[in-house]
This record gives sequence, C-alpha cells and structure tokens, in this order.
Amino acid sequence: MASAPETAVTSGARKNGKSWKPTGTAFRPKAGASRSWGARLEQRKALAATKEAKVEKERYERLAEKMHVKRVERIRRRERRNKVLKER
Repeated sequence: MASAPETAVTSGARKNGKSWKPTGTAFRPKAGASRSWGARLEQRKALAATKEAKVEKERYERLAEKMHVKRVERIRRRERRNKVLKER
C-alpha cells in the first residue's frame, strides 16, 4: 500500500521552493467597520424627519388642490406655530 502524503506540514518552504500560503480567517466585512449605536440612532432620526417632512408636504399639496393657496399657507403657519408651542 502507498503511504499517505504528509498534510500536517505547513511551515517552511515547499519542495518546489515556494512558501506556504498563510491560513486565512473568515471573511466578515462588517466585523469592525460598523457604526456605533449613537450614529445609527442619529441616522434613523434624520430619516424619520425627512419622511415626516415628505408626508407633510404631500398633505399640503393635496389641500392646495381643493382650497385656495393663501388659506393653505395660513393653515400651515398655524399648525407649525401650534406644534412649536406644544413642544415647549
């Protein structure tokens, strides 16, 4: 019977003179490059604010189709003022 080739030899040079490839690690692209919790939270808040602004804009556009432009502007100003006063 033929003897099994040596597979445990991993250091030094191979028979043909080339060196062995280093043993690699698992490919984890997001292992250390992920953002912190605070950064993700800030991004979520910014995304929610832009989404809210978009919904509000669409709402006022639909109102403008039905009502006069000046009346829609008055409603918008009043709602913004009430929102700021409520947040105080």
